[in-house]
Amino acid sequence: MLLLTGIACDPGYQYRPVGWKALIQPSGGWSMSYGLIELQTFGISGIIGSQYISPEFAIRNRSTQVFVLEGAKVTSRTGSYVARLPGDGRWRTVKPAATDRITLYWEFQKPATEVLGDVCRMVFDFRLDEQRHQIEVTYGLTLTPVGLNPPS
Repeated sequence: MLLLTGIACDPGYQYRPVGWKALIQPSGGWSMSYGLIELQTFGISGIIGSQYISPEFAIRNRSTQVFVLEGAKVTSRTGSYVARLPGDGRWRTVKPAATDRITLYWEFQKPATEVLGDVCRMVFDFRLDEQRHQIEVTYGLTLTPVGLNPPS
């Protein structure tokens, strides 16, 4: 007798960056350029009910200036929340002609999807040498079983 079993996945969520270019790599993700700075991300994702987010960004610095992430916040209908940045400045610095990954961290008092809602915005404050810049990214919510990519 043959016994078939199924694999269950916990319900999850993913916030996709609106207007970013979808990457056609086996790993997927999205990218956008701001001058000579390119950001890549897999979005914001987790299991429904989790109270934190920790999106990672690959930052490709094609400029001749040093990139330093100085701050990040996420805003939604429930408020504005400042990110916990990694370590000291060296963990948030991307040298000219280099690519590095930076992970941001937020912890909330409620489930992340309740705090962020259907649409949220993330704002990055950074410097290129001494010149300050800001990038604002809008994210839209998609619900999906964790481990499965939602349809495009």
